[in-house]
Amino acid sequence: MSPSNVVAVSEIIGRFPASFVLIDRCKFTDRFELTHGRVVLTSNTQEPVYEALRECPNSMVIYTGPGAEEADGAFIDRGATWGSLAAAH
Repeated sequence: MSPSNVVAVSEIIGRFPASFVLIDRCKFTDRFELTHGRVVLTSNTQEPVYEALRECPNSMVIYTGPGAEEADGAFIDRGATWGSLAAAH
C-alpha cells in the first residue's frame, strides 16, 4: 500500500491487524461511517500515532485490534468528534 493511496477501511484493517493507525483524507457515508482513508502511520502502541496526530489536522486514529468492534468508532481531530467504523465490519 503506497502512503499516498486512499483505500477502503476494510483493507486498512486487513493490512494492519492489532495496530493504531493514523489516517487522513477520510471519506464517510452520509451517516458519518468511515469508509476510506490514507494511512499516514501505523504502530502497535498508541504513543507514536497520537504524537503524529498533533501534526496532522483533519486526521483520525483507529485501532484495528481485539475489541475494536465493541467501540464501533474512532476519534477524529484529536478526539473532538466521533466517527463510526460500522461500514468496515
